[in-house]
Parts: sequence; structure tokens; C-alpha cells
Amino acid sequence: MKKILHFIDTRPYKTVLLFAALANAIIWCLHARSLLGGIWGMICHPISALYNALILVAFYGISLFFRRRVFALSLVSVAWLGLGVTDCVLLGMRVTPLQAIDFYIIRTGIAIVGVYMSPFEVVLSALAILLGLALLVLLFVKAPRSTARLPVTQVLVAAVCLLLVLLLFSLAFIGLADANPDNFDDPCDGYDVYGFPYCFLRSVFDRGIDRPEDYSKERVNALLSELATREDVIPEATPNVIFIQLESFFDVARLKNVTYSEDPIPTFHALAAEGLSGMLRVPGIGSGTVNTEFEVLTGLPLDLFGTGEYPYESILREKSCETVAHDLLALGYGTHAFHNHTAAFYDRYRVYDGLGFDDFTGAEYMKGLTYNALGWEKDEILTSYILKALDSTDSPDFVFAVTVEGHGGYPELPVAGNDIRAYGIRDEALTNAYEYYAATLRETDRFLSELTLALKARDEQTLLVLYGDHLPTLDLTEEDFATGDLLTTDYVIWSTADLPENAEKTKDLPAYALFPYTFSLLGIENGLIPRVWNRFSEDQNHFEMLKLLGYDTLYGDAVAYGTPFPFARRAMRLGIDTIAVTSASVASENEFFVTGEHFTESSTVFVNGKRADTVFLSEDTLYVENKTLQEGDEITVVQISTDLRRLSETSPLLITENHLKN
Repeated sequence: MKKILHFIDTRPYKTVLLFAALANAIIWCLHARSLLGGIWGMICHPISALYNALILVAFYGISLFFRRRVFALSLVSVAWLGLGVTDCVLLGMRVTPLQAIDFYIIRTGIAIVGVYMSPFEVVLSALAILLGLALLVLLFVKAPRSTARLPVTQVLVAAVCLLLVLLLFSLAFIGLADANPDNFDDPCDGYDVYGFPYCFLRSVFDRGIDRPEDYSKERVNALLSELATREDVIPEATPNVIFIQLESFFDVARLKNVTYSEDPIPTFHALAAEGLSGMLRVPGIGSGTVNTEFEVLTGLPLDLFGTGEYPYESILREKSCETVAHDLLALGYGTHAFHNHTAAFYDRYRVYDGLGFDDFTGAEYMKGLTYNALGWEKDEILTSYILKALDSTDSPDFVFAVTVEGHGGYPELPVAGNDIRAYGIRDEALTNAYEYYAATLRETDRFLSELTLALKARDEQTLLVLYGDHLPTLDLTEEDFATGDLLTTDYVIWSTADLPENAEKTKDLPAYALFPYTFSLLGIENGLIPRVWNRFSEDQNHFEMLKLLGYDTLYGDAVAYGTPFPFARRAMRLGIDTIAVTSASVASENEFFVTGEHFTESSTVFVNGKRADTVFLSEDTLYVENKTLQEGDEITVVQISTDLRRLSETSPLLITENHLKN
């Protein structure tokens, strides 16, 4: 140890290079989840490996400016190796590598960590983090300070080298080997080719849509001229339109060697036979639900945005844009969104008001939820809420629903009661996972059966669009598919009325084209995004047109849509049913009841702004214990998310003398 400390003290430059090289090799192996795989990756991509080492040199080089050099080197090592380990763990859970956005959504991630990790693994991880922090504190206190002072000339040389490395990192945004990781169909490919440090840092800084080289008011107006007209075309018929995004859903019949004891999705197959269908190209594998959602709702490709970016967590928190909901609002539609998981997941409750929805109902606003073996909410609950939305207005309605029952991870041990069998998989643990996944598909398919039967029984015409958001985390490879690949799910368009006779029975689409294609089937032409796709989809320049519109709307001068901007954020209601407090009554000295309407198990009573111990009794009664009610108190009921966010609250009820009488 003394020799190591002496080397660090007297050979600072060599120390930085050795630490950076060693950390770089470890991180490559962690990302490959294999010692040999990591070394082979560095051999196959030597320029990327060298470049990532230089990035780490820049971070380790910071230690040259501190006398507590051992502590500085340790701090950098813990930070980067911690990121590498996290990336390795996440790849084992969800396929997609660690990106900066994961730290933005860490609250919702913590809320579901129990699905992917056992209690023992959670405790072990927490202890490892605490141990790492404790060791850093110990090093800060106990580690020796450097006794050797660097000459001024060497300090200047070190500073110049660091600036040079950072400059090289900045230039890397132009791209290594004439490509960028955000241009890869599969983000994993980008990380495999360019290395974790480079790609992760790029995901930190690379945001938004790059300004088109020819962006100007004149260019936007020229695009409008190419689209021929800005006048909305009102269709002859305006049926209800329902989009349902199915969690981790795809047609398992597309697998090459895997078969099941029964068809887990007979309803989906029947709807495909009756309607239109095809494969849908989505922007992610195993995760990134809201990025597929973003493409479908906006008609904008995710490739326009930065590396690993989730527009829901960046620009859409503050800006709004054209969406299928906004375009249908202009035709007099009511617009409703549903998700049978927490409304706080990916901040939907903060984003949907800019996407054109009148109301959004998350799990906190639903009654009668049931759960599967992993604790995910079952999809069957959505039928009643979708029908309620259709009944809530006299106008046609647009409903956007997101399911969750099919979410991973899938257990590697048999689940009691599952009678569907999978064949063609040698590994027993993976067979169990495939069988559980098929069981969730069957449950979601039963929900679709119930919904379509109810839609057929209604007097209103309805167009139903079903699609998978991404593939499940089942260790799939390209070789596993007879048709399609890792970035293709499946969609069906079905209607209670006749679909256009000239529509292609089978048509493969990118996810961002699903809403324009649906509009073309309905004869709807309002909105610029649908016109770009429907008139120029065969033109290679249509991508640049979408980029121009996307940049103009979200980052530019909003020239295309004129003044006033038509897509302002709306006063969106959380919950299709309005929660209200009507009265309160004392049960005893420190107990009371709150009565009202549409309470759920997420309803919590607050007295004078402070949370009270609340028990849900029914949708019109809440019980509060360990709290004395006094005249002049104000009572509100707040919907609390699973990650403890206050989503909405009722108008206050002022307690009077009458409320205090038994």
C-alpha cells in the first residue's frame, strides 16, 4: 500500500492514465456483462475505446489540482464505476442501457424497484451504496495528502491537456466514425460501438431538435405552400376514436422457434382479420414506453431528439405541440386519457395538459383495481372507464389508454395457476418467463374482447387502434424472429363501421405515422403533421419536413401554426369523475368521517394543510383517526401517488359547529 501511495504521490500523470485505462476496461466489461465480451468490444472498436479512455482521463485529471489526490481519484472511480454497475444491472432488467433520463425519473423507478429486485437484493444494494459513501468519508479523513507539489509549468500542461480532452469530447457531438448513437435504431448498438462514458455523457448534454440549416420564416412558409392548404377539412363522419397502447405487447406467432399450448391473443388476431394490421416500428426495446407514446400522439420521430431523450421529461414539461388530441379537439371531439398505473409515471399528469386532453385518469382516480402476480394493475379495469368517457359527452370522443398488466420483469420461477405452456426454449427459467408473459398477453386479450363486445353494442360508430409499445424483456435477439425484428411490435385498426375499401389490408408503419395514417382512413385532413405524412410519405424529404415543423413548434418561432398558437396548455382535470368533499362528522374525540364523492384508495384527508391518518371506507366515505377536529379547521382531500406526490386536491371544507355535533 505504501508503494502504491508513493507512486500516486510521485507519478501523478502516470497515475491518471493508469486509473483511466483500468476504469475504462472495467466499464466496457460491465456494459458487456462479460469479461471477454468487454475486452472483445474494445478490440473491435479501438478508436471508441481510446476516446472513452480520454474522457475518463479528463475526469481523473481533476485530481492533479488537489493535494487530497487519493480521495479525488477514489471519488471519480466510485462515480464512474457506480454508473457502470448501474448500467450493468439495468441491462439485465430491461435491455436498455443507463441514460441520463433515468435520474430524472428516479422517483417512479424507486416505486417499482420491488418488481425487478428481491427484498434481499434491494437491501444489499442499499448497503453497498452506504458502504461506498462511508469509505469515501473515511478516505477524505484518513487518506494522506500529496507532499509533492507540481511545478507551475506542469500544472499548465495538465490544464491544457484537460481542455484538449474536453474539446475532443465536444467535437464528438459531430460524431465518431461518421455516426452518432442517437441515429442508431437500437440504443444498445450505440453504447456497444461508442462506449458507455461517451454515450452516457452525450445523453446528459444532447437535448432537443437540432436547428435545421435552412430554418427561417420563409422556409416554413414554403413548406406550408408545399402542403397546398392550411384549411381544415371536416370529414363526412366523425366516429369515436380510441387508441390503446398495449404494454410490452407483440404477436408471439412471429417468433421462429417458440410455440404455445394455446393462442394467447385470439381476440387480437380476430380483430386483425376483420380490420387492418401490420408491424409497427417503435423507438425502443424493452422500455421507453412514453417515447412510443410520444411518437404516436405527436407524429414526430424520436430520432429528431437528443441521445436517450424523453421529450415528456424535457421540452413537453414547458411546451405544447400538435397532437392527435389537439387536431380532434378542433373538430369538436372530447379528449380523454387513461392509464391503470400511477398518473405520476413519466410525469404524465404534468404533460398531458399540453397534449390536448380534457381529462386524465390514472390509477389514483380508479376504483376496483385488481393486480397480477407481480403487482401490476390488471387491464380489465379500463373497459368501464373507456365506456364512461364515451358516455360523458354528447360529441364524438377521442380516448387514449395505456395498459400496464404486461409489464416486466417476468418471473423465472413457475407462477401458480398459470396453465399456458411454452415450447422450444431449452432454458427452464426462461421458459417460465415466456409462460408468464403469455399469461399476461391472454389477460390483456380478454380485456380487448370485453371492450370490443361493448363497442359493438353501442349506437355510436367507433374506430379502435391497438398497438404494442415495445417488445418484452425476454432476452430476445434478431435471430428469434421469423418476421420483424427487435424494434417492431404489432398494430390493428378495427372499426364498428366499414373501413375504406381501398385501404391496404396489411401495411407496416413507423410509430410516428400511426396517427396520420388513421386520419387518412377517417378522411380527416386538419393538422400539418398528418398532411406531411399522407402527402409526402414516399418522399425521402418527409423526415426533414417533420424536423422543420417540430423545431419550429417546440424550439423556434412557431411560424407554421400562426398567431395565436392553437395548442395552448389546457385546464385538464385529473380523473374523469370530479372528487369532492361535502361534509364531515365526528365519531369520537380523536376520530371523524369525511363524506363526499368519488373517493379512491389514494384519497388522503388533510387538515389545515397537514396530512391525517386516513382509511378508505367507500367511494363516498373516508375515516380519519388520531386527529381531533375543531371549529375553523379546513379539510381537503388530496390524491397521493405511489411515489408520494400530491396530484390534485378538492376545494376546502370549513368546519363549523354543526360538523362537531355527534
